[in-house]
Amino acid sequence: MRKAFVLILILFLWINAKAQSLPKSVTLLQSKLNASKTDTSKISILIQLGNLYNDLNKKDERIAVDYYQKALLLSKKINSFNWINKSVALLVSEYAQFNEFKKCRAIYLPFVQYYNTHGLITAELAFLDMVKDAANNGTNNGLLIRGEWSYILELKEFVELQIKDTLNAIKTLKDEGDNNLNLGKLDLAKNQLLEVVKRYKAIHFRKIHDTYYLLWAVSQLKGDEENELYYGLEMVKGMLATHDSVDYKLFYMKLGETYTGLKMYEESIACYKKILALTDESSKNCYDSYYAIAVNLIALNKPYEASQYLLQKKSTYPPKQASTMHFFYKAMAKCYQALHQNQLEEKNLLAMIKSEDFSTYGIVVKNQAILTEFLQISQFYITIKNFSKAKYYVNRASIMPSIGKVSLASLSTLELCEFKVDSAYNNYTSAIQHFQTYKKINDSVFNSTKIQQIQNLQIKYESSQKDQDINILKSQAQVSKANLEKRRLTGNLLLGGSILLLLLLVLVYNRYRLKQRNLLLLEGKQTEISKKNQALEQLLKENEWLLKEVHHRVKNNLHLIVSLLNSQSKFLKDEAALTAVMDSQHRVQAMSLIHQKLYKTNNTSSIYMPEYIGELLDYLKDSFKTGHKISFLLDVAPIKLDVLQAVPLGLILNETITNCIKYAFPFSENDTIKIKLADLKDGKICLIIADNGCGLPDNFSPDNSDSFGLLLVHGLIEDLGGLLHITNYNGTSIKITFNTEQNHR
Repeated sequence: MRKAFVLILILFLWINAKAQSLPKSVTLLQSKLNASKTDTSKISILIQLGNLYNDLNKKDERIAVDYYQKALLLSKKINSFNWINKSVALLVSEYAQFNEFKKCRAIYLPFVQYYNTHGLITAELAFLDMVKDAANNGTNNGLLIRGEWSYILELKEFVELQIKDTLNAIKTLKDEGDNNLNLGKLDLAKNQLLEVVKRYKAIHFRKIHDTYYLLWAVSQLKGDEENELYYGLEMVKGMLATHDSVDYKLFYMKLGETYTGLKMYEESIACYKKILALTDESSKNCYDSYYAIAVNLIALNKPYEASQYLLQKKSTYPPKQASTMHFFYKAMAKCYQALHQNQLEEKNLLAMIKSEDFSTYGIVVKNQAILTEFLQISQFYITIKNFSKAKYYVNRASIMPSIGKVSLASLSTLELCEFKVDSAYNNYTSAIQHFQTYKKINDSVFNSTKIQQIQNLQIKYESSQKDQDINILKSQAQVSKANLEKRRLTGNLLLGGSILLLLLLVLVYNRYRLKQRNLLLLEGKQTEISKKNQALEQLLKENEWLLKEVHHRVKNNLHLIVSLLNSQSKFLKDEAALTAVMDSQHRVQAMSLIHQKLYKTNNTSSIYMPEYIGELLDYLKDSFKTGHKISFLLDVAPIKLDVLQAVPLGLILNETITNCIKYAFPFSENDTIKIKLADLKDGKICLIIADNGCGLPDNFSPDNSDSFGLLLVHGLIEDLGGLLHITNYNGTSIKITFNTEQNHR
């Protein structure tokens, strides 16, 4: 019994720990799943759970598959093709991740058959494309996924042929050939691509050059130089015939590679120069073309010219990317090899290896590029007799043919390098085997029959070019004949044309005289208009001066009123009368400041409020002799107001600040008055005057007050078209909101 109890306790603790280890998001989704009532919401939650487990770690990915399978079963139950497609895509992606392609097919094939049986061909084709993309998203193993792609593409081609969609069926067959090329199934790829060319020609489809490019790649990997040159020439010829220049760089580059491999260096350089002629070298990366031109110059025994060419291009178009520098280092290493400058060659070779980036290359191209560079650095170390380093790079290079297809020329170079390294280490048996393989490959590549065939092919190509030139000359002769006939006709019409021309000249001269007369009239009117404009400008300046003078005189009159009020106050004994006179004096001074600002500035229509409020506040502080007893906090936005709004706003400020100074601080402790003027960005202005004083009486009502100052403030706010809001908390806060003059109008 004790053992059973211990086992139950351990099981309970394990389940509890497992539950606690789950993320909150998983627990929350499981709760939602249990509470869900509709099938569609359950499917959605199951997929979300699968995605969560998929993101956690590798061990949880199998749990994700279980959730996706449950989602698929439920989708089939409610016959929702939308959820079926989503569930299938997720399952295919997961199984592809584990390289379980049999399970992939078991998932998607029944639906392919269903679509086909029910005649839903469009949906079937879309479904196959979705499955292909899903499988690709699920794995990083390029060769395995391409094997599955072959199966999917065959299904797609079958369906397209079934509905007689000829063009798309041919395109799918071309994709199959491309896929088999990447899988290294070169004979199958060649047969499929030749069938594509045949079908395209049968329907008179002209853009076949991209298919010839794939056939060129097959021929290069098979070491079939004759067909490699043929397909390269056809590729370029088709591109020119259809004016499809999208891939001009790729096609000329591949034809240039073929010419280089056949030791036709001048023709190769011509190809790369065509690329540069069609490319903006200042904005495009052309270092692969510079590299190729340099390599061909070296092959023509012009290494110094090649190095100077590269340095000049680097100076004119500096490299901007690591891949660009990679080509530069690689080319300079070739130059220094030919110039026998070993230290500089080694430096550039190591920099080349360090800067290589083949992440954007396809499987076959990447494999070939890496092999080529390992062979280049291996040959360097063999040349300087550093066989330990040579062996290291030869060993790395020897791995590449086992990964994927490489060209026979590269295999030939690899065998020669292995022969030299084995000879240096006295491995004579292995060295002899490598040398025999090297000779066998080299003889198959460059036998005399093939050389003759290649020369014949080049002659045929040049002959076809000459035939085209002859046809062009014939066309030009016909055009010349037609031009002679036109000239005769022109001669017969020349006399009549001359007479008409003379009449036309007379008419033109007459029109010219009329235009001259009109021009003189227009110039007179323009002079008159200019004089009137100058007179108006002078009048405007005089008006501005008069307006400033008016403001000046208004300011002086208001100052006179202030002085009179000040004189009168000295003879008053009644406190109420004295207060009324002083209040009036402050009001007049507030208006006087505005007119003073207007006549002192060039702008006679608006007031800069930060300066005005500051000067008004200084005047009130001096008048009431507040000293440091009251702190004034200003937050005034850089606002300019029209005179019609600045005057009432100045009077409001005078009334409210005067009231705060006189009545808000009976106890004189930490007394503060805050003044804020803000632009609310919606055409409104907000003025806030707040104090931290004793506040208003509890029974105070702004609407029932008989205070002249408050009545004046109400009247001024109405003039502004504004709103008044008074808050009585921790002192008194008065908030006035009004439209700017432009919006108010």
